[in-house]
Amino acid sequence: MARGLRAAGPGAAAAADAAAGQDTDPDADPVALLALRAPSQAGFLAGDPVLVRLLETASERKLTVTLRARVLARLARELLAQPDTGPRRRALVDEAVAPARAGAAPGGAC
Repeated sequence: MARGLRAAGPGAAAAADAAAGQDTDPDADPVALLALRAPSQAGFLAGDPVLVRLLETASERKLTVTLRARVLARLARELLAQPDTGPRRRALVDEAVAPARAGAAPGGAC
């Protein structure tokens, strides 16, 4: 995210990211992009169930390999506040990095 724009709001930061060449694919899934750009409303050691559900919804959609990996990684990070999700977080991260380990093309579909 562009530095110094957090105070201006997530819309300004998303616009700056797009101007920097991030997430500029016009065919990218809008739900996944929203899930990745949405700021977490979680406090210290507290989860954000709305964001977790949005990320889960995005992960169920047909996404490119790169976008899916980013969604799964963010979902794993958002689940850190829930101590009973350790195995699920590990599985999400394993699934996120598997295409990279296999040498998959970044723009390929999942």
